[in-house]
Amino acid sequence: MILIHSNSKSFLKNLFTFLSDILLISAFVLWVLALAEVLNAQEIKVGPIRVAKVGFVNQYELAAKEIESWFESQKEKDVECELPFLGLHLGDVTFKDVYEKHYENNFGALVTGIKEGTPAEQGGFLDGDIIVEFDEQKVKYKKHLENLIATKQIGNDASLTYFRDGKMNTVSLTITSRKLLEQSKISPDQTKAYKPKGLGGIGYMPVWFSHNNQAIDDVISSTGFSKLPGGFIHHGGGLSFLIGRGFFLGGMYAGRNTSKSTGYSFAADTDVTRYLKFTSKFGGITLDKRFRPSERLITSAGFMFGWGSKKLLVSQMEGSFDWEQIDTKLSESYYNLVELKKKYAVFQPKISVMYRVAAVFWLKLEAGYMLSYSGKDWQNVFAEKKYDISNTPKNSSLNGLTIMIGPWIGF
Repeated sequence: MILIHSNSKSFLKNLFTFLSDILLISAFVLWVLALAEVLNAQEIKVGPIRVAKVGFVNQYELAAKEIESWFESQKEKDVECELPFLGLHLGDVTFKDVYEKHYENNFGALVTGIKEGTPAEQGGFLDGDIIVEFDEQKVKYKKHLENLIATKQIGNDASLTYFRDGKMNTVSLTITSRKLLEQSKISPDQTKAYKPKGLGGIGYMPVWFSHNNQAIDDVISSTGFSKLPGGFIHHGGGLSFLIGRGFFLGGMYAGRNTSKSTGYSFAADTDVTRYLKFTSKFGGITLDKRFRPSERLITSAGFMFGWGSKKLLVSQMEGSFDWEQIDTKLSESYYNLVELKKKYAVFQPKISVMYRVAAVFWLKLEAGYMLSYSGKDWQNVFAEKKYDISNTPKNSSLNGLTIMIGPWIGF
């Protein structure tokens, strides 16, 4: 193997640095353009809520509001949506209520709140009303009225008599259910209502990566080790944050170390121990566009642009070291160390699907394909100096399929 010392910087290395700078500038320009676009957004709807402008701050507020509503919806999951429902929040009548309202009876149920868009609101009920009769039956207390409502069929009418300002009033309401109420709120416009794409988050990323190791395998086999497997799990993580209009800017990194040791014998019956360590890693800036087909599902398409590298270290030693014999050991030819390294510029188009398990906990599945380019051949690293290697193989890319499935914390 012929080693040639390299004193000049490669033109392609400078080109890679230039392209990296261009990417960073482009990402910043994209962020500015996205911010300007969302600040000038027109009026849209978020479900039944009308928002004047969905600007940069509004998107964060809407996403935060959705997380809050998620927790509230979990509390209501035990409530049967098909139960008879009028939209009344009720309480028991107290002595204070009797005194302040000049109510002369000792029975009834106090109205403490009205749910918007329900039969109770349409019937004109107000906080502080005292319901005294339901379908001509005297209402004794809060729970009694709730039981009376529960006996009705959905779609039936019911008359309610209530006390307000010293007078008795009677109104007829149609019994409904929470489910029917929600369905009645959906209009053709709201089916295209804005769905928050999230705020961003962070996650653990175990990436299975199958890339071309033929050149490495040839060297590994020649040193007495078995070949590397066809794919590795690279461990790492990623993060992203909203920059506007469903675009998320972030970064990721993943790497893998594989170590082996084996015994090796020379023709002169000299036994040595050889140690091998192979490292591959990649990372960079990510840009993704998210889509929200449903409440529990977020899909995205984007790319990662950055760097990657492969490194192979093979060492060999005979016996054990003695402090007083280090010079002797170094002078013997059976003590060697070879460190080979190659760097790449990488581009990874990818798509992903996130499934919502809880409010801020998602399961993320991502698939992509890594494309790589290197302007330099393999180099030998010795005493922190790099030396070019002649006759290096050309089939040593960092191209390959990537698949990742892991947890994502955030939204």
